[in-house]
Amino acid sequence: MIRFMPPIVPEDENSTIDIESFPLKIGTAEGNTGLDINLSMPWNEDDIIAYLKIVDYGQYIPTIWDCEDRSFWGVAHVRHRFSGCPIGVASGKAKRNGKEVQHAVIILWCPDEHGKISESSRYIYFDPDTKGVISEASFTPELIVPFSVDKTRSKQTIPPLNGAGFEKPLNNVYFIFDYHHEWSFDINKIIQYVIEQEHLKFSEKYRSGCEELAVGGQGTQEVHKVIDKIAASSLWSKEDRALWAFAHVRRKFKGFPIGMALSNDDAVLILWENPNKAVYLHPKDGIIANFNPRLVWV
Repeated sequence: MIRFMPPIVPEDENSTIDIESFPLKIGTAEGNTGLDINLSMPWNEDDIIAYLKIVDYGQYIPTIWDCEDRSFWGVAHVRHRFSGCPIGVASGKAKRNGKEVQHAVIILWCPDEHGKISESSRYIYFDPDTKGVISEASFTPELIVPFSVDKTRSKQTIPPLNGAGFEKPLNNVYFIFDYHHEWSFDINKIIQYVIEQEHLKFSEKYRSGCEELAVGGQGTQEVHKVIDKIAASSLWSKEDRALWAFAHVRRKFKGFPIGMALSNDDAVLILWENPNKAVYLHPKDGIIANFNPRLVWV
C-alpha cells in the first residue's frame, strides 16, 4: 500500500511548532538547496539502488514516520556507506491512479560517460515505499534537498536542478515537512543520545541505532560498512554529520520535533523543548548559544 505525506506548505495555522520562533521569516514549498558537484563522488547507480533495496526503512507511521522520514533515512545511510554519493530527498507530486498526490522520494545522480557529475548526468527517483525505481514521468519535484550541499549557492547546472525558475539554490528560508509532534520526550535524553552517537568511531556509526538494518542473515558489518575509508575521511561533511543524527533521532524518537539548520560554514540540529522554545545542538559540541542559519527544515 502506497502512503503519502501531507503537503508541504509555508504556514499552517494548526502547527504545533511556533514557526515565528524561526530566525528565518520566509517559508517555502518549492526550490532546491543546491548540489555541490565538486564535493560529490559518483558511484555506480546499480550498486546504490541495490543497497537502497535492502535498507530497512521501518514501519510506516502516518505523520511521525512517513515518506520524507524514510527518504532522509535512506540518504543518510547511502552517504555513510558510499562517501560523497550525490543523492537527496525530493518532495513533490506523484501520479497514482490518474491523480496527483504529495509524496517524497530519494533522488540519485548518476555518473556521466566520463564518470563525473555533469550537465549530461542522469538522475533516478527511488521510492522507499515500494523499494524500487519510479519513472521521471510519474513524479514532479517541487522541493529537492541534495547532498553534498552547495554552500556557494551558485546557479545549478545539473538536471533537474537546472530547470527554469528552479536553478538558484534556496537561501534564508525554512520549510516544514511535519506539523504533528510528540512532546512527551525528555529533550535531555535526546541530547545525550546525539552526543554519544557522535563520539563513536566513524566505522562504528552504522552499528549504533541501525541494528534493524541487518538483512537476511547477512552481518551488519558486511552489509553496511563504509566502502572507501580514505574517501570518507575527506567527504564526510558537517552536513552529513547533522543528517545522520537528524535521521536517527527521528526514527528512534518518533514524533519528536527536530530539524536541521545550515549556516554558511556549519550544520547543526534544532530541537524544540516545547512549542515555543528551541535550542541549537551541535552533534559534537552540544548546545550552542549562537547560530546564524540560512536554511532550516523540520
